[in-house]
Amino acid sequence: EAAQTATADFQLGTIGAGTGALTSGLKGGLGSASTLLDSGVTVGALAAVNPTGSVTTGRTRHFWAAPFEIG
Repeated sequence: EAAQTATADFQLGTIGAGTGALTSGLKGGLGSASTLLDSGVTVGALAAVNPTGSVTTGRTRHFWAAPFEIG
């Protein structure tokens, strides 16, 4: 049934699996990322994020993953 009702557009943030997701007092949630390869293939990922520990560097608001952001 889920595959039959799937669409290309979907909500992100505090929806579905991302509802109530928190880490270190910061809101988590549902996120997505994709990239188009030179071959024309699109690779995508969908993540529900509710980690433990710190997601920021030290006491700053800078995310550990920031240097790896594309685009």
